[in-house]
Amino acid sequence: MNNKVLIKAENISKKFCRALKKSLWYGVRDIAGELFRRHGENRELRSKEFWALQDVSFELRRGEVMGLIGPNGTGKSTLLKLLNGLIRPDTGRITVRGAVGALIELGAGFDPLLTGLENIYINGAVLGFSKTEIDRKLDSIIEFCGLSEFMEMPVQNYSSGMKVRLGFAVAIQCEPDILLIDEVLAVGDAAFQAKCKDAIMRMKEDSDTAVILVSHNMNAIAGYCSSALYLRDGRIKYYGDVDDALVFYERDNTAARSKEVDPEFPDMCVERVVLRDRFGSATTTLASGEDIVVDVCYNARKRIPRPHFWVSVSSQHGPMFAANMLLDDLRPEYIEGRGVITCVFRRARLLPQTFKISVGVRDEEGSRDLQPAIRGAAVFRIVGKAADMSMTGRLADLFVGTTTSMQVPYEWRFMDGSVATPVWIDEEAEYELV
Repeated sequence: MNNKVLIKAENISKKFCRALKKSLWYGVRDIAGELFRRHGENRELRSKEFWALQDVSFELRRGEVMGLIGPNGTGKSTLLKLLNGLIRPDTGRITVRGAVGALIELGAGFDPLLTGLENIYINGAVLGFSKTEIDRKLDSIIEFCGLSEFMEMPVQNYSSGMKVRLGFAVAIQCEPDILLIDEVLAVGDAAFQAKCKDAIMRMKEDSDTAVILVSHNMNAIAGYCSSALYLRDGRIKYYGDVDDALVFYERDNTAARSKEVDPEFPDMCVERVVLRDRFGSATTTLASGEDIVVDVCYNARKRIPRPHFWVSVSSQHGPMFAANMLLDDLRPEYIEGRGVITCVFRRARLLPQTFKISVGVRDEEGSRDLQPAIRGAAVFRIVGKAADMSMTGRLADLFVGTTTSMQVPYEWRFMDGSVATPVWIDEEAEYELV
């Protein structure tokens, strides 16, 4: 496999108009301008126009799986349509080398009146393959989608999951140079999702295909992708390592808390919360089983005797565990000025997911907040794969990001009296508190 650049986007921008009539008029004027008057870029916004994308640049190489993330309305689907040639950028340049396969939206590209079999040939032709080439791949396409008994049925009678199976099977088995996928993998049962993941991971490791995957499922992005492009308000917020991108995305979603003095809480405030690794360096990623070191950086504007701090860790499912001075009564004699309270959670066996840290402070009696609870004060991600944690299930990598977020030792007991224990429990001594 070579690492040739298949997509190069250079400062591309795209604007749209909120008013239909103006949009049509602007379109006519732009076409006329290109034909008769001038060529070039127009960066000026006209009445009712807005930038859907602005100054976006990146490269996608063979074998790379890049996640495209961001909130709704931030330009992700617009970017895919630009890359697929469905619309043109208003500024900048896109260079695409090779055939592009796109699953931009559910059922796109299918003729609902034609059968599944006929649509295979149509989709294959769109990807640039001849009838002879599709004939050679037909059996593998039908086997992959698992719809052999429905091939003669019109696609309009397919369920949404069946359409995804068919479209993904054609795109995967025809092996385009570039594959664009927009959310469609959220549809389908667990077995088919596992098959899709296997196929994408083979592309990532052995194929020359490059993939862009759009999803709001951050666990899927972490499991599939080697890099990520994070868009917000039409601009690149982060481009690079996938784990860092996910942390930045989750951190922005929790919103930066104001550091201004709250008139209701004049005595103190928590100015920032910092996660550190075992070497003392600030970080946003940890491996499972590492200590979770949380610095709560406060500013006490007067001497405060014996305050109660608390720190909690939450997953996508809600609160998981916490340290609370109201429970253990382990607290400082007083705080004054700027300082740091550090909480260390010892060797928690967290699964590869994203987690949020929340903090708060109550007074000496525990009856009043000195600092209102700050939910999502910091965000971190546990990195790694299921195999790194000795999880041997075939679907482990697929579900490790969506299951409950922490493991404790367990065993299975069967009717024949036998007992089965997961491999990782043999290593449990590593995780015991000392």
